Amino acid sequence: MIAPSLLERAQRLGAAPTYIDATKQPRTVSESALSAVCDLLEAGESDTGDPDAPYARVVLVRGGTLRDGSAGDGAPVVVDIEFEAGGAEGPVVIADPDDLGAVMPLGSLPVGIHTLRWERNGRSGESALLVAPERFPMSPRTRPGLALFAPAYTLWSEADPLPSYDNLPRLGAALSANGIGTLATLPLYAPGLGADFQASPYSPTSRFHWNELFVPDRLLQPDSGDVPELGDRIDWPAVLAARTEQLRATAQDLPDRRRQHLAAFLTARPDVTAYADWASRHDPSLHDAFLVGQFLAEQALADVATGLEGRGQTIALDLPVGARENSWETATWPDLFVAGATIGAPPDRFFTEGQNWALPPLSPTTSRRDGHRVWAHLLRSACRFAGVLRIDHVMQVFRLWWIPPGHSADDGVYVHYPADELLAVAAIVAHQTHTTMVGEDLGTVPDSVVELLADWGLPGMYEEGFTIHDWAPEPRPRPGETVAPTVLPVVPNDAWAGIRTHDMPAFATTAAELDLTRYREALAADLGEAVPPEGEPGSDEQYVGLHDSMARRLFRSEACEVVIDLDDVLGVTVAHNVPGTIADTNWSRRSAVPVEALRDDERVTRTCSTMTRP
Repeated sequence: MIAPSLLERAQRLGAAPTYIDATKQPRTVSESALSAVCDLLEAGESDTGDPDAPYARVVLVRGGTLRDGSAGDGAPVVVDIEFEAGGAEGPVVIADPDDLGAVMPLGSLPVGIHTLRWERNGRSGESALLVAPERFPMSPRTRPGLALFAPAYTLWSEADPLPSYDNLPRLGAALSANGIGTLATLPLYAPGLGADFQASPYSPTSRFHWNELFVPDRLLQPDSGDVPELGDRIDWPAVLAARTEQLRATAQDLPDRRRQHLAAFLTARPDVTAYADWASRHDPSLHDAFLVGQFLAEQALADVATGLEGRGQTIALDLPVGARENSWETATWPDLFVAGATIGAPPDRFFTEGQNWALPPLSPTTSRRDGHRVWAHLLRSACRFAGVLRIDHVMQVFRLWWIPPGHSADDGVYVHYPADELLAVAAIVAHQTHTTMVGEDLGTVPDSVVELLADWGLPGMYEEGFTIHDWAPEPRPRPGETVAPTVLPVVPNDAWAGIRTHDMPAFATTAAELDLTRYREALAADLGEAVPPEGEPGSDEQYVGLHDSMARRLFRSEACEVVIDLDDVLGVTVAHNVPGTIADTNWSRRSAVPVEALRDDERVTRTCSTMTRP
C-alpha cells in the first residue's frame, strides 16, 4: 500500500503509481521506486512563471485553434508575439486568454515556435507559442512505398571497404531498378573517438553531431597506418585507430580552399567547436580531428542526400531516444537531464526482467520551461539530411520508464511528459523541413497513445514478427481476449510495416525454430493464394517462400511503406545485436557481399518482384 501523501506527490509530479503491463494486467510500482522518482522530479522543479499569469510556459495553437490557455481573473492583459523567423505582431489587449483568437487571426500565424510576451497589472513574462499544423505532413500514396533496411556500418564496397557514408548511395544505385525508394538505416551519430568510443549506434556521445568514422576515403588523407583486416566482423579498435589517424592527417594538411570552407562552416555552426572542445577533453590532440570530422561528415551526408534524390530515392534516419550519461548533450544542457536515473522499459514477453538502456531521462519540467526548443533543435538537426525520420521509442513524448538509482529495470516508474506539446514541436519541424516522421510505437502502448498518434496523423510501425510468435504453435489470444484469433490482424493504415526490427531474431532463425504451420495456413487465406513452396519445416525453401509471401501481404495492405530487411532477403541468421548484452560481437557484423554485388542479386530481385506483382 502506497502512502496517501506519496500518491499526492506523484500525481502532482506526473509519476504513475500504477501501469498496465504487456499482458494488459494492472501493476503497482514499489513505494521505494516511486518515492525515489518523486525526489528526482522535485529536485528539478523551479518556478515556471507567475502563477497569476494568464498563460503557462507553453501555449499551443494547432490548426488555427488555441488549444492551451488558462483562465485569467478578468484584468486586462497586453500580449504581443515575436516570430521565430523575425518580425512581430501586436500588442493587443484582452481580458482572458481565450479571447486571443478573437482579436488576432490565429489561422494566419506562421507555423513555428514563437515567443508570446504578456503584461498585466504591471507584471510581465513570456511563454513559448507553438503554432502547429493540424496534422503531420504525409505524401499521398495509392500503394505502399518500398524501403530496404541495412545498417550503414555493415555496408562495404570495392571503393570503400571500411564503413563509409558513400556506401549508402552506392546501395541505392544497386537497388533502384528493384523499386526501392527509401534506404532505412540505424542512427549515424557520433560514437566518440579514443576512450569515449562505443560501437552501439543507440548510445552516441551526441545526437547533434555525426559519426566521424564514416567519412569516406575520398575526403581524407591516405591512411598512414595499417589497414584493418577485413572479415565477417568489423575490428572496431583497428578501424578507430586508422580513421583517427586519417582525420589527424587531413586536419594538418587541409588545402587553403578547404580550410576557408571549414572556417565558414565553423562560423555558421559554433556548436561544432563546442563539441570538439568537449570531445577532446581527454586528448587535446584530437581537437582538430573532431572539427574536420564534422565538416567532412556534413559534406558526405549532403552528397548522400543529393545522390539518392537524383534517383528519386531518400534516406530514412533513426533518432535514438537519448544520448549516454557522459555526453556532449548532458554537458551542454545539464539541467535538461536528470542525473542518476536511467530510462528503459518494464518487463514484457521478450525481456522478462525489463530493460535498462543506461540513458539519462529528459526533465519534463526543464524542457517545458524552455519551450521544448532543444527538442526542436534536435529534430531539425536530424532532418537536414533525412527524407524520413524514425523517432525511436515514440512513447518518449508520452511517458518514460524511469529507473532510479539502486533499482533494477523491473522496479521503475512511468513519468509522464506533455505529449501534445512535444508532438506539436515535431509536427512543426516536419512541416518546416518537409520531412516524413514515423513513430516507433512497438511494445506495450496504451490505447490512449494510439489514439493521440492517430489524431496527429503520425504514422506508427507494424512488425509481422510479433504475429508470427502469437500464432506459433497455434494462435494465441490477444491481450484482453479469451478466444484465439482466426484471421491475421489488419495492418494499420499508413503504418511503416515490416517483418521484424533489428532487435528481433533474424527471420531465418525464427522460421527454423518455430512451428509456423498454422500461420502459413492463415497467411495463405489472407492472400487468397498458396504460400510457395511448402518444403520441410525450417528448410531454406520454406523460409524463402514464407518470407516473400509475408512481404507480399504487407505490400497489399494500407501501409504507407513496407520495409524489408536486407539480412532477411539474403537469409542471414547472425543478429546485429543481442539486446541486454554488452559484447564485442554486437554492432560489428559486416555484410557478406559488397553493395555492388546486390545489383544483380536474384534474391533481392525475387523478393521485390514477388511483392509488387499484380
